[in-house]
Amino acid sequence: SGERFLLRCEPVDPRDLMKGDYVILRYGFQNLTDSQRRDLLKEWKEMNPSLEAEPNESLSYVLPKDTRIFIPLRKGGDGIADYGEPTLKRPTSGPFLQTRFGQSNWAWGTDVRAGIESYYVAEGTGLEWEKLRNKGKLLAEVGILPNGQAGLISLQATETGTLRAFTHRSLERFFVTLKADKPVTKLISTEADFAATFHPAPLNGQNAVTPKFPQEYVLLHTLPETDVDTTILFTGVRLTNGHLHAEVRVIRGAKQTFTTRPQAAIIVSAQDLRGVSLRDEKGERLLEVRIRK
Repeated sequence: SGERFLLRCEPVDPRDLMKGDYVILRYGFQNLTDSQRRDLLKEWKEMNPSLEAEPNESLSYVLPKDTRIFIPLRKGGDGIADYGEPTLKRPTSGPFLQTRFGQSNWAWGTDVRAGIESYYVAEGTGLEWEKLRNKGKLLAEVGILPNGQAGLISLQATETGTLRAFTHRSLERFFVTLKADKPVTKLISTEADFAATFHPAPLNGQNAVTPKFPQEYVLLHTLPETDVDTTILFTGVRLTNGHLHAEVRVIRGAKQTFTTRPQAAIIVSAQDLRGVSLRDEKGERLLEVRIRK
């Protein structure tokens, strides 16, 4: 079964429902930072000097899907694993986790997967495990072989939580008034900016209610006008050490006889918020904001 490690599970968006009797699991190593992406891209170029320079120098464009990425591991003082910097080169010493580049089928918006993103639980117990996970109080015990391949052994509850799910709600009965022929992604933190971006659209006798600035912010993603039925979803919304992370998923359907401007906006609490990072389904950065208060 290999050497055993405890990995802390991160919160998952409440909209990403448990699938059957499987609990969806997410880990801190799955979303790469901008600096990690740059370092991996540099490694890839050094390992493949004969390849021609790509016109798009982003990691998601250059690195083939399923490329092995190794995550060094060490056990912290509390027995829970800490992650080292990801690398394309297999470590020559110490334990490590072998992952593959590309998101997991169980969790949208992740950069790498290790095959330990879901766990089968006894019928009727899934919601309790999900509550622990979303409070940052769930640990996954995994066995890791010398080649870095991992297998889930069990789930464990812990009293100490360092992460929490991020409460948010959809902005309703407002439409975007921005004039732009390209996608727009922005964090709106003031009532003046909100008024310049949206116009109220009461529906079925219900008035549009403006968010409570400055206690609340609005995260917006909108696309150019189109005649294709298009839905935008915010997924994987979570808060880690004061930084909000989320992914945008775009679903396109049939052609229509009229045009609309697809939009999605969520209202988030500004309390303890220190930064926002938003990526698309391919892991490309849409928005990176640091908040100074």
